[in-house]
Amino acid sequence: MSKKRVNGNDSGEDSRWLLNLAIWILAASSATFLCLRLWCKFRRHRKLWWDDYFLIVSWISLLLSCTMQSTDTLLGFASRNHEIKPGDLDTIRLISLIAGFFLILASGWSKTSFAITLLRLVVQPAVHKSDWVKRFLWFVIVTTNLAVGVSGFFQWVQCTPFDKLWRHSLEGDCLPKNTINTYNICAAAYAGATDVILATVLPAKILWTLRMRDKREKIGTIVAMGMGVL
Repeated sequence: MSKKRVNGNDSGEDSRWLLNLAIWILAASSATFLCLRLWCKFRRHRKLWWDDYFLIVSWISLLLSCTMQSTDTLLGFASRNHEIKPGDLDTIRLISLIAGFFLILASGWSKTSFAITLLRLVVQPAVHKSDWVKRFLWFVIVTTNLAVGVSGFFQWVQCTPFDKLWRHSLEGDCLPKNTINTYNICAAAYAGATDVILATVLPAKILWTLRMRDKREKIGTIVAMGMGVL
């Protein structure tokens, strides 16, 4: 594969605007949910807790990742191949690596935040106690952070010398791409499964035991928490 195909495209279309549109719509959507959450906290004079802090740091990581991806597009990433300056290829690769790393952090910390929120619900007096739910939530927190942590670790140690990661012209060795890609796919699949469980299955299990007068209120609360999958 040629160097230019790594960061450009051969379709004759400039996809930079589409990439920027997609990442900033997602960033703005997540920012909206975060701001609504914090606004509700402050409006009710409630202090921020660990789940809030994890979510804030997660969004900051997402913001940094989006900013770096947009910076890449200014250098030609996602543009036509012939528009990328050869001298910018190494810089594009390095910025892409950093952007990907921050995205990995955002993924792990956002799931940790939601799991901590559910842990806080489980210990409430109005909720039916279930030890297996608490153990499972801790299992999700630990394994998810391990999975994304290993993914981030592999990203930076897969090549020797270190700067061969973004300077492909250097002599050296790298781990097989298939190995890295297979692990990342498995880690992403696991993360997606935990998203569904944390945002839909467990909230339904936990909130259905709450002493609420109206079932519609329970269903509405479960649906609202299910929006956390976004």
